[in-house]
Amino acid sequence: MIVVDTSVWIDYFADPGRVSNLEQLLRDNVVVVHPWILGEIALGHLGSQRRAILGNLSRLPKTNVHLESEIMLFMDKLTLWGQGLSWTDIQILYTCQIGSLKLWTLDKALKRSAQKLDCTYVPG
Repeated sequence: MIVVDTSVWIDYFADPGRVSNLEQLLRDNVVVVHPWILGEIALGHLGSQRRAILGNLSRLPKTNVHLESEIMLFMDKLTLWGQGLSWTDIQILYTCQIGSLKLWTLDKALKRSAQKLDCTYVPG
């Protein structure tokens, strides 16, 4: 299963051709959404398709949200501070690592950390 990061969704909404295989992944039912990514997308400007986009994303399988204490331990154990990652990024990385999920992101800092954790999805 693949967690698609906000950065990929933003590119997709702007120009589906830039992340062309996302539609195939959706058809194959291998995309899951982290609730915090859904929240980030909901905070963005989605235009006249806002309700449809959020409705469709809400129907995707969801990952778990993990406790602050779990995230803090994970962050400290792997020394993930000071690397340009957000709290949401750390939550997503932890979710991917413990759930054996892959992460598709266009964010450079997040991708670098995902690669170190061997949880990066590379579109083919």
